[in-house]
Amino acid sequence: MVPVDDRPDPEEVARRVRAAQAYAKLSRDELGRAIGKSGSVIDEITGKRARLRGASWDELRAIATRCGLPFEWFWADFGRLGEIAPSGRAPALVSHGMTAALDALEDARAVSAGLRRAHGRGSTR
Repeated sequence: MVPVDDRPDPEEVARRVRAAQAYAKLSRDELGRAIGKSGSVIDEITGKRARLRGASWDELRAIATRCGLPFEWFWADFGRLGEIAPSGRAPALVSHGMTAALDALEDARAVSAGLRRAHGRGSTR
């Protein structure tokens, strides 16, 4: 088992989980049920309406599977996504579909920035 300290940055994971959720067109409750958790756990993982806690490797694996994304989605360099996501497995991450995944990620970042400003937590990077 991988030690917790080796997990990717929780804020980046939160962004990528939100992007994966948007890609799969799932509500927080749908994604929660799909991985055997509640919608409030998804809120904790994504930092929406709850304190950001990050995600376990098992949760990330389940989210990736349910959203049709490679497990590496949560830490991979976006420049290498074509190497880790064969077109038959995750078509939105390669060729013309790469744009849709990056747009979803950018949308998630914009929402996150707006929420942080609204809650007085400053701006994002």
